[in-house]
Amino acid sequence: MSEVQELNDAVKQLQSAQTAQDFLSILTVLKQRKHVTEAILRETKVGLAVGKLRMHKAKAVAHLAKEIVSQWKRAVEKAKLKGSNHKVDSDSGLYSADKKASVTPNAPADASVSCRSAKADGVTFLTGDKTRDRCVQLIYDGLVHDSAFPVELVSEKAHEAEKIVYESMGGLTNDYKAKIASLFINVSDKNHPGLGASIVEGIVPPEKFVEMTRVVPSKAMQSLVNNGRRRPR
Repeated sequence: MSEVQELNDAVKQLQSAQTAQDFLSILTVLKQRKHVTEAILRETKVGLAVGKLRMHKAKAVAHLAKEIVSQWKRAVEKAKLKGSNHKVDSDSGLYSADKKASVTPNAPADASVSCRSAKADGVTFLTGDKTRDRCVQLIYDGLVHDSAFPVELVSEKAHEAEKIVYESMGGLTNDYKAKIASLFINVSDKNHPGLGASIVEGIVPPEKFVEMTRVVPSKAMQSLVNNGRRRPR
C-alpha cells in the first residue's frame, strides 16, 4: 500500500472514530510519520483532518494533534527552506485553521536571526484587544529571538501562552500584565539558554512555561506591556 493510500485510510478512520481512545490510537500512528511532504498533505487532506482535532474536548487528543501539526509544519518548512521560499499552500491543512494572526509562514532567509521580532517578521496579532495583541507580540519577540523557527509555529505558541495567562489571571488585570512581562524576561534571559526553542518545539508545553517562577518586572518592563515599546538593550 502506498503512503498516499495509507494516509487516505487514516483520514477515513479519523472521520469515523467515536472515542478519545480511537483518536489517540490513530494519531499515535500518524505521529510516526515525521517526513511528510506538502504534496502528500495536500493530496490526502490529512493535515486538515488532524488540524481539526486541536480543539477536541479531550485534552490528550488535542495535545497530540497539536504535536503532529507542529511536527509536520517543521518538516514542510525545512523542505521549503532547502528549496525555495514560497509560501506553504493552505490546502496542506497546516495553516488554514489558525486565523488569529496574519503571518508570513517562513522564517527570514537572512542568516542573522538575532534581530527577529514580530515587527521584523511582519506579524500582526488580532485577538480583538490591543493590550492582548501587545502581550502576544511580547511573548513572540521573546520566543523568536535568536531562532530560525517558522513564524507560524512561534505565533501559535505565543498565542497559547498568552491565552493561558489571560484566563488564569481573570482577564486584563495588573497580575496579567505583570505575568506577561515576567514571561518575557524569563524567556529572554541569557541564563535560560534554549528555553525559547524548547517552548516552540513543544518540549516545554505552554502550560509549564507560564508556571515559571515570576520575577517582579521593573517599571520599564511594565511599559512594554502598556505601551508596546521595544525590549530595552
